[in-house]
Amino acid sequence: MLRSQQTHRAVEPILSREFRSAPLSPADTGLCRELVSGCVRWRRLLDWLIERATEGREQKPAVREILRLGLYQIFFLSRIPEHAIVDESVRLAKAEKCLGQAGFINAMMRRFLREREQITRDIADLQDARPALAQSHPDWLYEQWEQRWGREKTVRLMEWNNQPAPTCARVNRLLTDPQRLGKRWEDEGVETSPIDCDCAATGDLFHLRKHPPLESLGSFRDGLFYVQ
Repeated sequence: MLRSQQTHRAVEPILSREFRSAPLSPADTGLCRELVSGCVRWRRLLDWLIERATEGREQKPAVREILRLGLYQIFFLSRIPEHAIVDESVRLAKAEKCLGQAGFINAMMRRFLREREQITRDIADLQDARPALAQSHPDWLYEQWEQRWGREKTVRLMEWNNQPAPTCARVNRLLTDPQRLGKRWEDEGVETSPIDCDCAATGDLFHLRKHPPLESLGSFRDGLFYVQ
């Protein structure tokens, strides 16, 4: 995320390159993608929480990214133990040569964990008072959508927009068929479910529910399916 901010490049290509150079287990790959994409989606709200807690004091870019990662885990993930959030945040500070900020990051994580219930209520209150901020969308976009579709539909649209996009694949019938590709996916550790859709022949479209990085799949490199 820090490299994306520094180079003004999209996060996904940077992340994919890192996975190729330092492969992780499928579980760790999935968690890493969720953390990064979640921090990007919810950046505005996460920054609001940080600025409120620090009274607007500026942080180094690396410190800000570490705080975002920690807060995303606290307020949007339920499976990460509290001690792991604190420990990993401090470890990241040391790894990024922010040793002087490790104590600050430790204190901030513990404070947010201690005040989690109240902050969660504050975020819920934002849904009525400042819906664009609550859904981490820019005010100008919310205002345009509200003028066109009204408040209720706009809020639903922002909620939908914050959902992680599913990975869908269409079989390349010039090279294979659904049965052979399904067996290949099974061997590669890909879990799928069929999608019924008028835009594709029956059996040609699949939701890839769980999978290693696509670039690591031989079936992807061989062109046996198209990502939709």
